[in-house]
Amino acid sequence: MKTQSYVIKGKWVTDHLAPINAIMFVSTGIMVPVMDIMRPQFPFTEVAVCIFGAMLLLLVMKALKVPERLQIPNGLILMALFCSAVFGAGAFASYKYEHEGGVLASKVKGIAELQKTMLDIKNGKSDNPRVELANMGIQWDFLQFHKAAERGDAKVVSLFLAGGMPVTEHEGQYFQSIPYTVVANGVNAPAVLEAMAQGGVKLGDAGLVPSGGQAKEQVAPNLYTVAKEKNRGAVAQKLSELGVDGSRYQSWKTAKDEYDKKPKAVFFGI
Repeated sequence: MKTQSYVIKGKWVTDHLAPINAIMFVSTGIMVPVMDIMRPQFPFTEVAVCIFGAMLLLLVMKALKVPERLQIPNGLILMALFCSAVFGAGAFASYKYEHEGGVLASKVKGIAELQKTMLDIKNGKSDNPRVELANMGIQWDFLQFHKAAERGDAKVVSLFLAGGMPVTEHEGQYFQSIPYTVVANGVNAPAVLEAMAQGGVKLGDAGLVPSGGQAKEQVAPNLYTVAKEKNRGAVAQKLSELGVDGSRYQSWKTAKDEYDKKPKAVFFGI
């Protein structure tokens, strides 16, 4: 009879208690370091207190023999006590190094950098400009770049440039130049042009000025000339500060005026 009882109890331990204890042991070994790494955005101490409370509940249930027909095994109580002690020690150690991001972050530089990356992503920041734009709710396409530049959002412009977005779009006869739009009628143009220059855009490039099917005498040689023609003095001054040649404006203006005075042939459709 006793042998049979031992066999039944042994089978119960093998089938139920041992797997439960193994899961608790392995989970504790994994969760303690993970929670320490996640400390900047995870309530490690609160979780440890909850686990300790659950262990006390098991002890009370064991002492009161609840439930009556299914007593909690001593082995489960001991494992719960061990896991609670480990969580408590881990929480205390992590709290001690709270200002450094936890124990592991204070010892391993890579973990501290990982924590910073996670917080940056959570706060909408990232070293990847495309990810940061996505976190800001801005789609990665030329049209969104154009709109940001036109409304004067220098930060978004910088992110698009850092991500490799071109400042012009050319398809067939269609040509769009974002720097030209900024100079001609953009809001906060000096700041946006500064961001473009820092982003590697060569603002003195004649190719940034669309011809629009006009005669070569009518096409401005650079963006400085465009700013002067649009009576945007502050923009022209900023372009000059950024190294765009302004000496060609007067000669171009004279040649353009002479060309405009010449009679032009007019063709009438029949």
